[in-house]
Amino acid sequence: MTPVTTEASMDADVQTYVTSHSHEQGYAGRIEVVTGPTGRRRWPEHVKAAMVLETFRDGVSVADVARKHGVSAPQLHAWRRAAREGLLLMPE
Repeated sequence: MTPVTTEASMDADVQTYVTSHSHEQGYAGRIEVVTGPTGRRRWPEHVKAAMVLETFRDGVSVADVARKHGVSAPQLHAWRRAAREGLLLMPE
């Protein structure tokens, strides 16, 4: 596959590829690969708490908050669970 320069692929997190397969061989079309930060990061407790609080606002989804801050939704769910269990210190 060869990267194609498109408006979407100029974003650091989205790369667009076009395959060279024919229809007889299988899929022929565009594939978008969404990449994100790699490696482990350490988040300060107050930052985790702020993200968790943001998920409790009306009309806000955990996935949207996670995407906004560059964390995975399952990680943010784990922090919410930790807050419920008293393992993550939350501000009053």
